[in-house]
Amino acid sequence: KLDGASDDTVRRLLPLVRDAIARARSTDEASPMAETDAATLTSNLGWFGDLAIALSNPVSLQEMQESAVRTLVAMMTFGLVTMCIGVAGLVGLVVLITIATKSAKRSWSMRYPGVYAETFALWLALFTIAQVVLLPRAADPLRLLVAIALFFGSLVVLVWPVVRGVPWSQVRRDVGLTRFSPMEILSGLATYAMSLPFLVVGLTITIVLGFLIEAMGGAVGQPSHPVQQQLSEANPMELLQLFVLAVVAAPVVEEIVFRGVLYTHLRSASRRLPWFVSCGLSAVVAGVIFAVIHPQGLVFAPVLAGMATGFAIGREWRGSIYASIVAHAVNNAVVLGLNVFVIG
Repeated sequence: KLDGASDDTVRRLLPLVRDAIARARSTDEASPMAETDAATLTSNLGWFGDLAIALSNPVSLQEMQESAVRTLVAMMTFGLVTMCIGVAGLVGLVVLITIATKSAKRSWSMRYPGVYAETFALWLALFTIAQVVLLPRAADPLRLLVAIALFFGSLVVLVWPVVRGVPWSQVRRDVGLTRFSPMEILSGLATYAMSLPFLVVGLTITIVLGFLIEAMGGAVGQPSHPVQQQLSEANPMELLQLFVLAVVAAPVVEEIVFRGVLYTHLRSASRRLPWFVSCGLSAVVAGVIFAVIHPQGLVFAPVLAGMATGFAIGREWRGSIYASIVAHAVNNAVVLGLNVFVIG
């Protein structure tokens, strides 16, 4: 089947793969594969290209096997630890909901209805323009720095409520920018743990959607993000900038906008509903919008929406935005770290 393939890449790589397999099967000592051929396999097939090259070299093959075992053990350990944290988070979530049902609820009534919906709309428009128009025009060496600046610069929309007559001190209280205390870090870690059950729900929905799409004859693409694509070629300075972008800029800005501005508007608009309905509906709506604007694809959106829904717990629980920022930062640091580990 591959012999008659019309794809130029397949026709170009097939002889190289066959040559690598033939070298592995040969009982005679063969000369190493040409560097250009080896580079072609690696650049096109990644780890599998390295494996094909190593088939004829017992030492290299042994090293790859040992590396694969170490990676597997590390990933299994990470999965087990994450599972334990998720179970603890589920227990904490149940306890928190039980306490919340018996305690006084925070009032989300506002003197300026609609102003935060306008603020969110302005941010979305400004952010879209920045991503579509401004960022592509930035020179490659400065693009990550420009992206970080645009992220933080988009918070200029917080001026809009002040223009509409809301005192700045009230804006800060409304979006959760209250006095910070070290306890918010611990609350953020707890929020991250309580978000993991929602991630499992979102992952389940994604898997079911994937099966349905494939059953209907469609193709399910792999989730991808521009940051992931840049990691493989990033030098140490670029890696630092990616870290600042993903673990500092994105959590701070997105939580202020989604769990601060948007969630506040949704809770205020639905405040006449039972508190658990208002809270749940606001968290899910803000989470879905958050997931849809990300570039990983709609099939993967339930996973992001699940985590984002969990981040709203910190916002509701603490009355400030800091716990959700910490939870978001921890999540992005874990994802970024996993990508660096796998690529490395």
